[in-house]
Amino acid sequence: MSTDPKENLKDEIKKYVVRWDTRVPDWNTFGWQEEANPKYQRAQRRYIGVGAGGRTNDSAAIEPTSFTLSVMEIPPGNVGPMHDHVENEFFFVLEGTLTMIWERDGVVVEEVVGPKDCLFCPPGIFRGLRNDTDQPALLQVLIDVTKPTLPHYPPDSDLEELRVERQSVKQKSETEG
Repeated sequence: MSTDPKENLKDEIKKYVVRWDTRVPDWNTFGWQEEANPKYQRAQRRYIGVGAGGRTNDSAAIEPTSFTLSVMEIPPGNVGPMHDHVENEFFFVLEGTLTMIWERDGVVVEEVVGPKDCLFCPPGIFRGLRNDTDQPALLQVLIDVTKPTLPHYPPDSDLEELRVERQSVKQKSETEG
């Protein structure tokens, strides 16, 4: 350790700087969803914490203290499926155009959003994203806790059935293991 306070601070903050060129798109985070429907394919680049995609760690991400932050890439024609969290979720569009979909009690609303648009998604409203363009879209995703719960899906969704199956298998293996 240096005796120079400036050098000490520079060394300390290195763990708080995460650069785009060090983020590798993780196309497997949502792989189990993609198995249900190839249109669910998307990538996650984690910056702070691991988000709600199911990953349990990412040593290259900053350790979260109050929220998680990632960048999601949605290819042309693909979809971030309808889901809900018990936490607040925020989307900030960085590049491209997306159709944001909200659903509550059978009522569906869609809104086209683009760069620098911010979307707040409180618990209790299903939300999804669709890329209707021929260009990839990038959006920042923030969830307001350090360890988000896995989302749940509309009751008639192919993903809700899979989520329940996966949760049951996980609980069974934890009980037996």
